[in-house]
Amino acid sequence: MKPDATLQIEITVPPEFEADVVRDLERRGGSVNRTDSVRVIKGSVPNDGLEDYGAQLRSMTA
Repeated sequence: MKPDATLQIEITVPPEFEADVVRDLERRGGSVNRTDSVRVIKGSVPNDGLEDYGAQLRSMTA
């Protein structure tokens, strides 16, 4: 995959973590297309902005 590739993502989070996750994705260069009532965050993030994201997401929502 090219370093500048953008991945479509979908993240399900509890409501209390939604704002933190959205801010973090935007900080990584992502954009959020929409959020749903069950707090499914859909957006896109440059591929290089997701390095170690799983660990970061777990620490933000633990």
